[in-house]
Amino acid sequence: MIQRILHARHFLTCLLSAATGMALYFRAPFPEDNIFLRVMAIRSASAFLFLKYSYTLFLYTTPYLVYSILLSGVYIFALKAGRKIRAGKLPLYPDPRKRTELSLVVGEVHHPRKQVPSETPRWLVIPERGLFTGIAIVGAVGSGKTASCMYPFAEQILGVSRRRPRPAHRRTHFGSERRLLRESAGNPRAPRTRRRLRRNQPRIRVSLQPPS
Repeated sequence: MIQRILHARHFLTCLLSAATGMALYFRAPFPEDNIFLRVMAIRSASAFLFLKYSYTLFLYTTPYLVYSILLSGVYIFALKAGRKIRAGKLPLYPDPRKRTELSLVVGEVHHPRKQVPSETPRWLVIPERGLFTGIAIVGAVGSGKTASCMYPFAEQILGVSRRRPRPAHRRTHFGSERRLLRESAGNPRAPRTRRRLRRNQPRIRVSLQPPS
């Protein structure tokens, strides 16, 4: 119950400051009967109105600042100081052989600013688009860069299922050529098939002419 109230401290601060401002507005109104304020109203009406409305505004903003500081202090020192963080469980490790997209699991993600466990940890995953750039592994000699990074990273990348659909822009005519060569193995018409393949391959002709 107390945790819910403190988590909604901003809303509670607005309610308390509004109630306090209304009480102060009726208990300590603006002293318009003061002789100096009357003279100010006669000499400079704009300055008098500015002072009057500022006084009314401060009846609400000053309690808001006081309640905000008090509730924030209670939230920081009373609630979070004695709170014990329960380490959450990581989701199942994505098996490289069952991944549908190429990715690389680098490590775990916990608290972003402190070296404490997180209640909702997750895997730090680099997607396929991020693997086209370089990865720097820095460490002293014998610190385990190869065993802890390079070998696991290579196993993940090489262990991805090969049943992934190939992009259309990566398909070439070499697959059809390999199929024709495979079918022509042991076939008496194989020389004719090879000649047809060589005929389809592009040729580059270079002609040398003596200078005139």
